[in-house]
Amino acid sequence: MLYFKGGQCPPYFLKFRIKIIVTFKNILKVSS
Repeated sequence: MLYFKGGQCPPYFLKFRIKIIVTFKNILKVSS
């Protein structure tokens, strides 16, 4: 995971990370 100075994550990065996590879970669901 990426960390930013001050411990603050930009909102767009947070949405982007959530999007990747959801996509990754969907891929795992299809693979199994």
